[in-house]
Amino acid sequence: MNIVTFGSCLSRYTANQFAKLFGGKVLSSVYHNRSDVFYKRFVSRELSFEGLDKLMAAVLPAGSDDSGVDNNARRILENQSPDKIGLHRLSRGKPLLEALQDQPDLILFDNYMDLSAKLVSEKNLIEDRPFFLKLNGLGSVQGDYVLGDYLPPEDGVYFMSRIISHFSTISPNSKMVFINFPYNTYAGDESRMIRTKTYQAKFRHGAVHVVPCQTIRKPMQTKDKQHFQQLQYAAYAGMVSRAIR
Repeated sequence: MNIVTFGSCLSRYTANQFAKLFGGKVLSSVYHNRSDVFYKRFVSRELSFEGLDKLMAAVLPAGSDDSGVDNNARRILENQSPDKIGLHRLSRGKPLLEALQDQPDLILFDNYMDLSAKLVSEKNLIEDRPFFLKLNGLGSVQGDYVLGDYLPPEDGVYFMSRIISHFSTISPNSKMVFINFPYNTYAGDESRMIRTKTYQAKFRHGAVHVVPCQTIRKPMQTKDKQHFQQLQYAAYAGMVSRAIR
């Protein structure tokens, strides 16, 4: 079974476990793209890629610091580029559009980026050029950029729904599952919990099976609120398997 993921570690690690348990491989995996900007940049083309080269020039080359592959500033930017989107940590993967055109058997989505990501934009420009990147990853040009706000959950639901519709048009026979990112590991962040609950309550799409927010038990948690033990991802894989039967 060929699998494409769109979201974060939740959909990717669930896909990895699904492949181990039920057979398959991950063809393409999209990280670091909030749904509103992905839709406007890759689907409706309202946003261009102008400004990406400037950001790339300002950050360290991939692998040249000790931040790790998931936090390296250049890798994060590459994941938002037209040439490398979908290739995160896949030595033999395919760019997203190519993978979708191959009609994957399964597409997994999650909404971590919609709930978590603030975007950077260059100051004093008439045209907004938002990209996902931590301000401290910009080094000496950090002062030229400003950090935006969280995406309202209603907007996340709208744009995620548009993306799912777009994917289903390209690959109409793919089975699709949307996983709501859990909130109980963010118990001290009331705003985060409200955004998550609102997103879950409002999200509906006829093309996908929906996995609701799960309660992540203490033994399944890690030191990072957004990452879980592999057994938890295996449990998610089981939910996906049941959903698509």
